[in-house]
Amino acid sequence: MMTIKAIDPATELSALFACKCGKPMCRWRALRPFRDHIKRLFQAISVKHERERLSSGDPEVTWDATLFSLQMAASLEDASANTAYVDDSDAIVYCDAAWEFEVLSSEIAAKYVAGLSIFNFLWSAYENAVKAAAGTQFPRDKTAVRGRKLAEGSPRSEDDFPAVNMLYRIAERCCRICGDLDPEIDLISGKYKLTGTGAAAELARIYRNHLAHGDDWVPTASSDWERNGRGKANFVVFRMYAVGRLLLLLIQELAFQSLTSRSACKPAKHSGKAFLRLHLLTKTELADGNRLAHMHAD
Repeated sequence: MMTIKAIDPATELSALFACKCGKPMCRWRALRPFRDHIKRLFQAISVKHERERLSSGDPEVTWDATLFSLQMAASLEDASANTAYVDDSDAIVYCDAAWEFEVLSSEIAAKYVAGLSIFNFLWSAYENAVKAAAGTQFPRDKTAVRGRKLAEGSPRSEDDFPAVNMLYRIAERCCRICGDLDPEIDLISGKYKLTGTGAAAELARIYRNHLAHGDDWVPTASSDWERNGRGKANFVVFRMYAVGRLLLLLIQELAFQSLTSRSACKPAKHSGKAFLRLHLLTKTELADGNRLAHMHAD
């Protein structure tokens, strides 16, 4: 059996996509770790919900289901898998090569299970947030389409919603490396002319349907899985987190749209616009991180 401790995909993806500019305020460097991002979003929604500052356009929908799903996504500590369970032969006992193959297979399976579990909880949180924010808007459309239309209706610049375009490009690249979604991804900017959160919502919809319909290419020890993390099979796992990050941004946008008061005159951490920066480290956290980095370097 292989157990994978809580995965921080930001660490794995940073080696592949991180900016090397070295600027202390670089938006990549300012990104909050993935699991901490979920935690911060949960806390922000929870506070506003308790104070009745988050509205719901549907009387039968509250933000409680979004909070539960976010809590579950952040709560995963480890995932275990034993791919040899279905093998009744004794090959794994007597053959080193067979044993090594099953160990690697179990490791890959555990990572896939962890990524898929987290993504599914984030998708559940997103769909409930769409229902709460949409209310009676677009009643004939499916939930994911309603979410895209809400995102399209509130386009935001990079200044208003920092790093959203960068995180979309990373998620798109992770999906394109796998090669199984290219035709549909091409439509996002080509046919539909979507950008920003609208494009993010459509990519998330496409990818979720890909998973739900059983079309995902499942990585195995015999597939293109590489220890350096650059194999095609690795990105089957990576994109769960990359698209999952987009879902977190979309929930932030939906929560912002649902605030009963969006005053930006209050201190930043108490203003409505703080919802659009939950994925970023604060200046204090960045400064503390830079100090620690210098201490370790010395």
